[in-house]
Amino acid sequence: MPAVALLIRLLTLRLYSNKQGARLAGVIYMHRISDLKLTGSALRDFRMFQELCGEEAYPNVLIVTNMWQNVTEEEGNDRERELATKDLFFKPILDKHAKMLRHENTQKSAHSIIQNLIEKEPVVLQIQRELGEGMDITQTAAYKQLDKEMSELAARHKKELEELREEMAAAERSQDEETRNELREEMRKVEAQLRQAENQASRLGSEYQAELRRIEEMLHVKEG
Repeated sequence: MPAVALLIRLLTLRLYSNKQGARLAGVIYMHRISDLKLTGSALRDFRMFQELCGEEAYPNVLIVTNMWQNVTEEEGNDRERELATKDLFFKPILDKHAKMLRHENTQKSAHSIIQNLIEKEPVVLQIQRELGEGMDITQTAAYKQLDKEMSELAARHKKELEELREEMAAAERSQDEETRNELREEMRKVEAQLRQAENQASRLGSEYQAELRRIEEMLHVKEG
C-alpha cells in the first residue's frame, strides 16, 4: 500500500477508536519473502510505518512474511535472516520487542499469528496519541517522515532532470535525433515522478479530512 494511503487508513483508526471505545491489540506489517530486497518505496513506507506506531507500540507489532511458496527453503531462510539482522531493514524494530513471524499460507498459520495479538495488552499508536492531543496532521511524526522522504526524493529527481538536460544539449549539438527522442521520453518519466513526489505530502491533509468526513458520516448513520 502506498505511503499516503497507508497513513490515511491508519489515521481513521483514531476516530473510529474514540467513537467505539475500542483500542488496538496490535498492528501487522506484511512483507513478501519473495521480494529480493526491502528497497525504494517499500523502505520509505516501512520508515513511515515505524513513525505511525511509535516505539511504545513496537511490542504490539508483528512483522509477517508471506509468499514462502514462491522461494526455496534456503532462499527464504537467507532473506529472513537478512531482514532480521540488518539495521536497514527490520532489526531496529525487532530489537525493541516487535516480533517476526511466517505466514505459511494455511489457516493454522493465520490463527497462530492472530493469537500473538490476542494475548497482547491493547495499545495506542503514536499517531493516535498525537492527534488525540490536538496536533494537526502536519505536526505528526508520520507526516514529518513522509514530507522528509518526499523532499529527498524530489531533490534526487531534480538532479536527474538536470543531468538529462545536459545530455539533451549534447545530443542537440551533435544532431543525434535518436538519442534526443530517448532522452525526451526519459525526461517525461522523471518529470512525472517529480510531480508525484512534490504533491504526495501536500495531498495528505485534504485526503485525511475527506476520509474523516466519510467515517463520521458512516458512524452517524450507524448510530442513527
